[in-house]
Amino acid sequence: VQDNSELKNWLDQQELANCSRLYQEVEVDSAWTLAFETVLGDELEALVMKPQDIASTAEQLQQMEQVSLAFLFDSPVVQSQNSLFPTLLDRVIKGRDKVRSLLQGVLIAESIKEASDMLPSLEDHQSVITQDGFWLSKSWMRIKKTNKNQESSVLAREQAIKALKESLSILEAQVEELKSDLKQSEEWLEALDDQREEVQFARNQAFKNLTEQKATLDTHKSRLEHLNQRTAQIQQELADIRNETKNWQSEID
Repeated sequence: VQDNSELKNWLDQQELANCSRLYQEVEVDSAWTLAFETVLGDELEALVMKPQDIASTAEQLQQMEQVSLAFLFDSPVVQSQNSLFPTLLDRVIKGRDKVRSLLQGVLIAESIKEASDMLPSLEDHQSVITQDGFWLSKSWMRIKKTNKNQESSVLAREQAIKALKESLSILEAQVEELKSDLKQSEEWLEALDDQREEVQFARNQAFKNLTEQKATLDTHKSRLEHLNQRTAQIQQELADIRNETKNWQSEID
C-alpha cells in the first residue's frame, strides 16, 4: 500500500480509513506464519470491503495520479475442494473464507524433500510451500527467509498486539476489581470508625451516669447517716425525759 498524504486523505473521504486490513482479519498456525506471508506478500495489507462498493471505489481511484492499493472483498462461503495433500488454507485458524481464493491450490509440506516428491503429482495451478518459506511449483520456485534478529512478521506483530490488548483488558478488569475491593474496605473501615465513636460515646455516657449515680448515692448515704445520728439523739432525749418523769412521779408519791 502506498503511504502518502493524498492516499490517506482519499481513504478518509471514502470512509475507508477504518476498514480492516487482511492481516487483522486472519489468524494462522504459528508454525506456518512464514509460509502464509510468503504466499500472500503485500496482499496482507489489503483493505477488506464489500464487493458492491467496487464500482464507486474504482471510479474514484481512476482520478488519482499515483496509487498502489489492494482490496479484498467479502465472499460467500464455498465448499472446499478435496485434496490428496494438506493445504495452507487448512492452517488458517481464523478468517479462512477471506483468504480462500488467495490460497487456492497452495499445498504444504514439512520439508523441501517432501515438497520435491510432491511435484510430479501437482496440477498446473497447484504449488507447495514449506514452513521455512520454500515455495515450489512444477515451473518455478520462490523462497523467503528472514533474520530471526529482525522485527517479527506482520502476523506475529498483529497477534502480539492482540495478546497485549487481551492482557491489558484483563489487567484493567483486575484494577477495577481492586478499586471496588478498596472502596468496600474504606467503607468497612468508615463503618468501624463510626461504631467505635458510638461505642466511645456510649462508654462516656455510661461513665457519666455512673458518676452521677455515685454522687447521688454518696449524698443519700450522708443524709442517712445524719438521720441516723438525729434519730439516736432523739431516742436519747426521749429516754432522758422518761427517766426524769419517773423521778418526778417518785418524788410526788
